[in-house]
Amino acid sequence: MKSTLQIVSDITMSQSLELLLVGGYALQAYGVARQTMDVDCLVKANDSGRLDESLRNAGYKSAGKTENFHRYRSDSIYLMDVDVLFVDSETMGKLLKDAVKFSLQNEEFRVPSIINFIALKLHAIKNDPAREARDISDITEVLRMNKGEVSRKELEEICGRYGPEGIFVKLEVCRPWK
Repeated sequence: MKSTLQIVSDITMSQSLELLLVGGYALQAYGVARQTMDVDCLVKANDSGRLDESLRNAGYKSAGKTENFHRYRSDSIYLMDVDVLFVDSETMGKLLKDAVKFSLQNEEFRVPSIINFIALKLHAIKNDPAREARDISDITEVLRMNKGEVSRKELEEICGRYGPEGIFVKLEVCRPWK
């Protein structure tokens, strides 16, 4: 039986989808391990139909959908949920421009660059404050494991642009860039 990551990788390749792995599994690309119960990915909104059809053909069912998000579940206890975030073509182009290739469970994926990964986390916190504790932890661990990749100034700028008010102060307390 294929794993969820194998299914997502196969779909990406067979459908020629531009897909970025985000969330808990993407953290591993930056040396951070966190328990996760799903596979989070990001695709262009206009590719969502092809991905939806492919996931359904792989045995997944819709478990919730909004304008920018779709969750899929399988009846198999061996397969994780798949959460799909949708972005416009321009945003995806910017994210892909400096995306990082990453091998996970013998499958090849792309993940957002560190700075874009942090921006996505900040945007998520801004839109859902309940995510703050977990996402701040993810951000600080990525910065700690990748010292020097993001300067204090860069972090402050993306916090101001993508995060909720006061988020930089909360991150600064952790001093993850030192």
